[in-house]
Amino acid sequence: MASGRRPGPAGGDRLFGFKTHFAGPADDAIELYLGRSSYVGVNAVEGSLTNVCGIATEGVLRKYGFRIDEFLGTGPVAERLRPLSRRMPWLTVGPLTFSRARCTSGENVYPAGDALGFVDPFTGSGILNALWTGRMAGACAGRQVSSKTYMEDCGALLHRPFAVSALLRILLQWEYVSHLASLIPGNWIYNLTRPVLTNLREPSW
Repeated sequence: MASGRRPGPAGGDRLFGFKTHFAGPADDAIELYLGRSSYVGVNAVEGSLTNVCGIATEGVLRKYGFRIDEFLGTGPVAERLRPLSRRMPWLTVGPLTFSRARCTSGENVYPAGDALGFVDPFTGSGILNALWTGRMAGACAGRQVSSKTYMEDCGALLHRPFAVSALLRILLQWEYVSHLASLIPGNWIYNLTRPVLTNLREPSW
């Protein structure tokens, strides 16, 4: 089973994600704009387009009727997007629930991707995690490897990325995180949020 993320909790100030593409001047910079209740990432993608995506709390988005253009209409992000034009409707998803890889009930169940665990999008490792665990799930299911063994292998693969992402998520709530971010090497964050392939055992199946 590799279908979908876990549903979010009811009530509270839940988190929602949003994404779209813009056309206009582009470069190879990867930008992250941090707020007390949100963060927004901006980076170039294929076709000379610029991808804009982020996460914000439900309370903040409701103030704008979930109209993302209005939500991003002021501040540094607005200045960054001013020379660009949106080329597709905003895609939204939520509520989001961050979680580590954990076992599901039932035999012959091999959750992969977001169904296995949801990691912070700003790390850029979600799709990579989904590809690796999807490959592992298919191999284990095809060779009738136990779900328990599969989950152990997923835990070895993803423990560090999920733990580091959880720590970064806590730091993002700190008022002075923007000053700290300039002191942390980008390759350090990149390496610590990637799957630990050396922890994977050689498949005997």
